[in-house]
Amino acid sequence: MKLKHTVTRIEGHATITVVIDDKTKEIKSVNLHITEFRGFEQFMVGRHINDAPIISTRICGVCPTAHHMCASKATDMYYRAEIPEPARKLRQLLNLGGMAESHALHFFVLGAPDLVFGIDAPMEKRNILAIKKEHPDLFKKGFLLVKTGLSIIETVGGRKIHPICSVPGGVIKPLSASERENLLNAVKESIPVAEEVVNFTIELMEKMDLNFGDLPTNYVALTRDGFVEHYDGRVRVLQKDGKKFEFDGIKYNDYIEETSVDYSYAKYPYLKQLGFPEGLYRVGPMARLVVNDKFDTPKSNEFLKEFKKFFEKHPHAPLLYHLARVIEILYCLEKSKELLESDDITSGNTKVKLERGYSGDAIGVVEAPRGLLIHHYKVDNGIITWTNLIVATVQNIPIMDKSLESIAKKYFGKASDDVLFNAMETLVRAYDPCISCATHASNPYSLQIIFVNCEGEIIKKIVR
Repeated sequence: MKLKHTVTRIEGHATITVVIDDKTKEIKSVNLHITEFRGFEQFMVGRHINDAPIISTRICGVCPTAHHMCASKATDMYYRAEIPEPARKLRQLLNLGGMAESHALHFFVLGAPDLVFGIDAPMEKRNILAIKKEHPDLFKKGFLLVKTGLSIIETVGGRKIHPICSVPGGVIKPLSASERENLLNAVKESIPVAEEVVNFTIELMEKMDLNFGDLPTNYVALTRDGFVEHYDGRVRVLQKDGKKFEFDGIKYNDYIEETSVDYSYAKYPYLKQLGFPEGLYRVGPMARLVVNDKFDTPKSNEFLKEFKKFFEKHPHAPLLYHLARVIEILYCLEKSKELLESDDITSGNTKVKLERGYSGDAIGVVEAPRGLLIHHYKVDNGIITWTNLIVATVQNIPIMDKSLESIAKKYFGKASDDVLFNAMETLVRAYDPCISCATHASNPYSLQIIFVNCEGEIIKKIVR
């Protein structure tokens, strides 16, 4: 017997299938199906490397800034360009704005109903409209933070969605003094609001059962000497056994392998040295806070200490993604304030003259809102001949599968179907999956036609 459920309040489309043994009535497996296929890795082949920062933003309307930054860093590598410091700061500022906006949008619109009302709440309460009705102050705070993030994206990036400012060798849009002042005022207004939201989330976490889909796992995130980093740095791995190691992101192929499964269009990355499935790992806001030791901004660093306490008591609890997410909103605002107050960010020195490009590999690595993001292009005389994108969501999906199975076993037969599926949805939404970003490479079969009878049993399958 199979129970199927379409996941709601996520970016994109996904389905959960619970397979139950007809004889024992026990759960055999649970799978999260990524049912879209968009194929951006093929769309980019044949295009000039200079087009990559613009094309790649169309992968997703939720986190286009991260793709814009990652592709830009890859083009810098292709031209061997050292971008000016003001350009680096503007790129970093843009990525922080995208991070804050995406985190706020997910937390308040998609995740908050799970935390505020719980999995037993009736369906009419599990949405943003109920938050607006019963917690209007929280609703207003959320949209103020979303607005601030969007203001940074629009001002620095040139557009609220699909930014266009970053190019090989820097950025083409300098920041004016008046723009800096406006953004600085908005950020200063938002920082105390973000603090209130973090405190609110801590209070919620203290009342919740956090032992929910928690499984020991490996973690992967960027680091800068132990500090949380979103734009630069090395990749740090924290293994389940507590061992750590680091590597340069452009050498990811030496450390990360990818495989596929026959029920999803998402790839399944894992750590080479640990093998599959032992090498499966988590990325994202919780991974960044678990892997690293400090923030380089004061308020966020204090809250990181609170997060570490929660993690010590409830290791690997996916619901802690929400707490990590709001702490990162505060960090993004604090760091944005620091960048905006720097003397050279409005200098206008934002781009270097490009020399001849080199054939070979062009690789960019950044942290997207949902985790580590890698763009890898093979380039011949300026033309992209091969593309590999490792996006955050595909790195989390294998662990989500295993966590969903543990939740299904916990609630199946002991709660209503509505509570069962809401519990599984709550787990999925904790990771904030971006399905559009995750559907870049097909599974081993390019096309399947499945014939079923009236009972849903497969009677014939054609694979091409």
